[in-house]
Amino acid sequence: MTRGWRRLAAALLGWLLVATAGAQTPAEQYEAALKAIAEGELERARALLQAVRAGDEEHAGALLDLADVYCRLGDKFRAEEQLTILEARFELPPPIQAQVARLRAARCRPPRRTRWAIGALAGYETNVNQGTSIHHLLLPGEAGPLDLTLADDFRPKASPMAGLSGYLEHALEAGGSVYGTFAARRYPSAGDFDLLRVGGGYGQGVRLGQWRGTLEVSGEAQTLGGALYYTAAAALARWTVPSAWRGGPELGLEAGTALLHYPSRSDFDALETTLLVPASWHLGERASLRLSGGWGYDAARRQRPGGDRDGPLLGIDGTLTLPGAWLGYLGWQRRILRSSAAYAPPLLPMQRRQVQDFGVAALERRLGTRTLLRVEYRYVGNDDTVPLYGFGSHALTFYWVRDSR
Repeated sequence: MTRGWRRLAAALLGWLLVATAGAQTPAEQYEAALKAIAEGELERARALLQAVRAGDEEHAGALLDLADVYCRLGDKFRAEEQLTILEARFELPPPIQAQVARLRAARCRPPRRTRWAIGALAGYETNVNQGTSIHHLLLPGEAGPLDLTLADDFRPKASPMAGLSGYLEHALEAGGSVYGTFAARRYPSAGDFDLLRVGGGYGQGVRLGQWRGTLEVSGEAQTLGGALYYTAAAALARWTVPSAWRGGPELGLEAGTALLHYPSRSDFDALETTLLVPASWHLGERASLRLSGGWGYDAARRQRPGGDRDGPLLGIDGTLTLPGAWLGYLGWQRRILRSSAAYAPPLLPMQRRQVQDFGVAALERRLGTRTLLRVEYRYVGNDDTVPLYGFGSHALTFYWVRDSR
């Protein structure tokens, strides 16, 4: 297992270094600046536009965008300075003159330091309890196999659902931000599985040359049926870097670890570690595509049946802007995990192998500036060599979200 991790890490690092070699030209820096503006990374956009100006003083677009960025950051004086240089050096067509006039009339307020969102949902789920897909379980016995008929408690339970959620984030003056989240769901036909989840954390943006990323630490707790189900403490690092090839993917590296504790089932306590390499493409102005691959390691902290588990992680997702201001989303992830020991001999002597699938299809649309409507279909499935854990679940959910955008 250790050799496998070392080989994977070395291969991924080598691929990223080769793929991202080379310095950016002013044109590439300008393209990256426009992307940073679209993503709300104003300080990064400012630095990139200043680099464009240093390499090409006659870049009118960089001057205009730099004025816009300064205005968004609340620096009216520097925004006006860029506009004055722009007008002195170039003969501006009427559309650009209109943009200059708009920027001069703007109040240039700095961005909000606090962001929030609240949401409500309603829907239906076919397997709230992740009930098994089998009706009978065969176990070895002295006189031959025992055929056990499973009680209804092991079978899937369907239910309508309703819920609330919230998010609050505050940017700190010293850098980084703190945030908190909560989510509650009620299942009228399966009350034992009502859940409440609360969490919070701290995130910090970082840069290393062309590499940019975020470092995050967080904590979370969830109740199930009114009783504490688990607590988790996690750390995550994400890095992305533009490709050296024009039109190539934006590459990344994501590494995370989470310590999970189950108070009523401490044998299932675990330390989960994942390493992923995503590759993202912007397919014109209307579509995006993301592929990811990596490895997961789930280390048992106590005497969990089957011991440690590990295996590959795969994913693909994409977005597409549709007519009527709708945004479409499709995503699929697969985890293939194999245990290091027999599950529970002699009754269940097999080595556990799980193939977990997660699929999402969604449509969302903004209703005004601060309101979002989302319709989502979600599938979760587990194909397992321990037959009791095989299941499938489908859910259709309608979300209404109000935010500070």
